[in-house]
Amino acid sequence: MLKHPVARRLLAVSVVSTLGDWLASGAIFVIAYERAGDLVLGTGLAYAVQAIPGILVGTLGFSLLDRFDRKATLVVAHLLGAASLGLIALPGLAPVLVAAACLGGLRTVITSVRTAASAAAVPREIHGPLLALLNTVGNGAQVIGLGLGVSLTTLIGPAPPLIYDAGSFVIAALILASTDIPPRTTLPGPDDSSGLSVIVSDPVLRGLLLLLVFTLPLAAIPETLAAALTLDGIERGLLVAVAPAATVIMNLLLGPRDVLVRKSSTHLILIVVGIFGATAASLVITSISAVIACNAIIGVSVGWALGAQVVFMDRVPADDLARVTGVVVALIIAGEGLGSVVIGAVSDRYGPAAGYGFAAGSGVVGIVVHRLATRGADRDAEREAGVLR
Repeated sequence: MLKHPVARRLLAVSVVSTLGDWLASGAIFVIAYERAGDLVLGTGLAYAVQAIPGILVGTLGFSLLDRFDRKATLVVAHLLGAASLGLIALPGLAPVLVAAACLGGLRTVITSVRTAASAAAVPREIHGPLLALLNTVGNGAQVIGLGLGVSLTTLIGPAPPLIYDAGSFVIAALILASTDIPPRTTLPGPDDSSGLSVIVSDPVLRGLLLLLVFTLPLAAIPETLAAALTLDGIERGLLVAVAPAATVIMNLLLGPRDVLVRKSSTHLILIVVGIFGATAASLVITSISAVIACNAIIGVSVGWALGAQVVFMDRVPADDLARVTGVVVALIIAGEGLGSVVIGAVSDRYGPAAGYGFAAGSGVVGIVVHRLATRGADRDAEREAGVLR
């Protein structure tokens, strides 16, 4: 897989830029918490403001994601990301939220176009391994970057993580500028269906999208509540880092297993594991070490999202994948942001245990909605793909 030139360069971009993204995210969460008067709602708002531009780009701007040159789009988006970070230097909470909003929209563009480029350039048989490796790099960077960004910002200030992220955006843009990224084979016309309609028309994709949306509070809760659980910089770092570390392990286990990663039963079992972890955290909330262990369990469950990515890449034509991915990323941003706001509001009023309880309940609702939306269609699709014999 690493012998493929485009796959190798996309991996290099991920290695360079993702660490910076998570360093900056950790810094933004702490800055928002502090500038909001030490309220979890500040962190929740930093999540939520990413939703509006993400939704606009992923839904209203769906045709634009497929219309412009993929390489130019990726290069410009990375350069704009570097510029957006400068807003955080301004005083007050508002500039932090504006920067987070800009980064949310750009993240939708970058993820959507990069996914389409990967699908167009890389053979189907290495979709799973490539996504597993990209996710492993991303989650590994999250382990190091998010925890380190939170700790550095708490201990010495936000300048180092933010400066590193700005530099990583520029380096990634330079790598992409020299990458041979295939263009779209046909331009989208005015009668092209939107990414959302493509998803809604396919019961398998529809069920996966609903499952993603309802389980996003599980993915967001470790970093949402870390600042509220302890004032210690090291403990905060561990609270946010163990979940992506566990996700890395699951990606490494699932990625090479082509059949297992596509099975809906695998996805649901892992989500049940996350529900258990969040419920347990609500019961041991006074012990930081116990909550860290529960966050690791939640991180294991987030590994199910790799399977969702592989199924989407398999079932959506490459020329339509950018706008479909745009819708998915927009809803993920919205789900994480709004879920984080609710978690923050619930936690500020009733305590962090209630926040974990809300995340667990949302996961249960997600499983029920998924089963109602698919009604066996996922198993038919698995048979067609050779997953079930």
